[in-house]
Amino acid sequence: MILEVLREITEFLNDGTDGVVAILATISRDPGDPLPTVGTIADETTNADVAQQRLPSFPGIAVNIERIPQLDGQAETITRDGVAEVLIRVGVSSEHTENATRDTSYILRALVASLRRFSSSQHDRNGIEIYAPLDLVVGPTWQPIDDMVVTGAVRAKYQFRETLE
Repeated sequence: MILEVLREITEFLNDGTDGVVAILATISRDPGDPLPTVGTIADETTNADVAQQRLPSFPGIAVNIERIPQLDGQAETITRDGVAEVLIRVGVSSEHTENATRDTSYILRALVASLRRFSSSQHDRNGIEIYAPLDLVVGPTWQPIDDMVVTGAVRAKYQFRETLE
């Protein structure tokens, strides 16, 4: 259930039509603002850096499961329902922090739009059905002192159902 939720979301974020890069190209930007580069989008089951809680690249997007706080099921039933809390982190590096902050903001906007499109349909992978998010929160951008990396995050809670056959 961890692998299925992560990979389904990550593949969608990489989609050529509804993914982050595709949506980012269509988002209105202020005059003079360039189209930001997204970099690698990866999850912790396919990328060693993301599995170690690092970003896959700069710029880049990391998809991790924070926890699965709820998992219902009884021995007599054929389904189990749960909630997966997913953390999607964005990182952009630049000598000019204001440019990294600007790019991170545009990327977060495209990321949220992509997740909303993901949520408009049901997804099924290896007998795990993933439903619309129960919650979607955008974290503020953050730049550590004396660093050139600006980060932002989206937290989403997705309900899933495992059908045992």
